[in-house]
Amino acid sequence: MEFVDDQEMIEIFYPDFDSNPPFVQGQETKSADFDFIRAIYQDGITFEAKGQSRTIALLPPGRSDPSEEAECQTPLAEHATASSGTLKRGDGFCVKTAEGRTAYIHVIDSPPALGTLRLRVTVWELPS
Repeated sequence: MEFVDDQEMIEIFYPDFDSNPPFVQGQETKSADFDFIRAIYQDGITFEAKGQSRTIALLPPGRSDPSEEAECQTPLAEHATASSGTLKRGDGFCVKTAEGRTAYIHVIDSPPALGTLRLRVTVWELPS
């Protein structure tokens, strides 16, 4: 996601982790459960759940990326919140979508203001 216009009061991108393939766009959709937000009045970019639902679990620094969905279940059950706070390079967090999918997001690079937010995202399929 490219945050480019420092004249805007706020820029928002809407990921949809339930679509196949997952995507991020600049306009809100009914299926978007989360927002990536950069506001002129805050430092950096935040990741927030819609409706303040507690579906985001930041993982401890230095922890390896989950390779299986089950590794996200405990953090989501024990300390999920509605926001990631300001994203920093190396952050990792698990999320739960409205349709029940679990995803893991690793922040590769997060600019303090303008620039490109780069992520690596793993989304697990729903059980069949």
